Amino acid sequence: FFFALLLMMDILIKIKDQVGLSEQPPQEASVWDDLGDDFALSKKQRLAGFAMSIGMGVVCLFLAVTFAPAVILVPKKFAFFFTFGNIFLMASTMFLVGPSRQFKSMMEASRWQATVVYFASMSGTLASALWLGSTMLVLIFTCVQLAAMVWYCMSYIPFARTIVKRFLRMLRII
Repeated sequence: FFFALLLMMDILIKIKDQVGLSEQPPQEASVWDDLGDDFALSKKQRLAGFAMSIGMGVVCLFLAVTFAPAVILVPKKFAFFFTFGNIFLMASTMFLVGPSRQFKSMMEASRWQATVVYFASMSGTLASALWLGSTMLVLIFTCVQLAAMVWYCMSYIPFARTIVKRFLRMLRII
């Protein structure tokens, strides 16, 4: 669902740009844009990369779920598969829109905090499992990672964050 939504948002933005309804003035080409031209992929290659990356992400997340009941015994395996599953899923969207555009989108004003927390929590999950060996930290960073990913994804759905914020405020009153 999330990826279909991203694709539809991208298509709408392209249509607005073509028609001349874009709200942003044209920007100069950056170093990232120049690099993107050098490593351009065909549509077929992009779709193949997307399919392989999303497939690997789903497999890794499935393996993480199988290790979830035994996370106390094998936190390294769970943390590895959960985090790399998320990395593969994020990489899959980069195949569709390109790394430069994905990075710019991730650093927009409404998303940069969730992006930073997301990457920090992925690093924390791996560090706590591989070097610290702390099951408790693995669980905490995994929860933070999941929350940051959901918050980031909601930034693409109009009013989703506002609705969640209102709902959480309502729960505090009760």
